[in-house]
Amino acid sequence: MKIKILDFQYEKNGRKIFDQLNWELDPEKVHFILGGNGVGKTTFYEIITGLLDYEGIIENQINSKDILLQLQGVPMLPTMKGKDLADLLIGSDNGFGEITLERIQAYLPLNSHEKLAYLWDSTYGNMSVGERRWLSIYLFSLLDRELYIFDEPTAGLDVQSAKEILKIIENLSTKKGKKVLLTTHQLTEMDYFNDYTVTFLHKGKNYFTGSKSEFEAIKRTAPSEYEALTNFLN
Repeated sequence: MKIKILDFQYEKNGRKIFDQLNWELDPEKVHFILGGNGVGKTTFYEIITGLLDYEGIIENQINSKDILLQLQGVPMLPTMKGKDLADLLIGSDNGFGEITLERIQAYLPLNSHEKLAYLWDSTYGNMSVGERRWLSIYLFSLLDRELYIFDEPTAGLDVQSAKEILKIIENLSTKKGKKVLLTTHQLTEMDYFNDYTVTFLHKGKNYFTGSKSEFEAIKRTAPSEYEALTNFLN
């Protein structure tokens, strides 16, 4: 998927979010989309998924039915149990089939089976933020989609919960034919991935796109440029 000369602004305030932006999705790796608050990362995702109208060209656009977009703060009934959440998130996917604890556990490493069993019968209201996020993202990863978009999936979580979620996403990204877009404000989270492509958005433009090795080379050899990139996250 390739984006060319993308323009977008919200009618209410007239602020231009994207100005002749060009970008290409790397289909072989996790692709990080980074930038400061208000730079338009969520807007970028909503354009990709077809939720917003825009000016520009998107070549080889992925059908919205083949995209999963995870957003923060989606409300759920506190009385729902983990198994109800599984029914809600993946039960409507006709290709998945019967939903049972044992079947869902089969996709997890053994050391996570006990955690899933506990959350399966726990109510959503009694789960911690980390448990809710872990369960939701794990269930999302079981859906058969071409593109998975995770918008700050580890925001506000403790280190262990964040690590577990990043592992789920990393495993998903290694599956054949799966593409992953991911947003984070913590550069250290990129270290959990063996390979990636990263894009920095700034002032409506694609300021930098490069591979893991290219980004790490800037850190080693061009500290002033690296500092400028990381300052965009503030």
